[in-house]
Amino acid sequence: MAIPKLDLSELTFVVVDDEVSIINLISALLVSSGAKKVHKCKSAIEAQQIISDHNVKIDCIISDYGMEPVSGLELLQKIRVGTSPGVSRNIRFVMLTGHGEAEVVKTAMILDVDGYVIKPISQKGLISALERAFARKRVLKAGSGYADVILPEDVVGSASN
Repeated sequence: MAIPKLDLSELTFVVVDDEVSIINLISALLVSSGAKKVHKCKSAIEAQQIISDHNVKIDCIISDYGMEPVSGLELLQKIRVGTSPGVSRNIRFVMLTGHGEAEVVKTAMILDVDGYVIKPISQKGLISALERAFARKRVLKAGSGYADVILPEDVVGSASN
């Protein structure tokens, strides 16, 4: 079954990474692929402010997992739990990672992450991950089911990558 080609022109993205060069690279790849609305955030806290803004509709968050003081996994968990007023628990979430850390990947899957992009990032890899994320069908658990997920210690509050 082929994954349908994704039209990025009507979608709004939030790109979150503590490395400005990665933010700029992903933003440039999105724009060159047709995206018109990309919000750049240097922290999960900054991303939470944007996604909580009732005047901004966000379709997808692309976030590094290892950031301080709030990790990408913590951001994903907060969204899935539903503790941010006005933020859809069902928002598409694609995780960036330097490698396929087994515990991080497993935890993100439990938190219903929609996709992964492994660094170094290529346009083909990014677009492929986004197409899979938007084609993915899932049913979210109750918010309390996500609240009970224990995050790996190395990504809570003080990320190690």
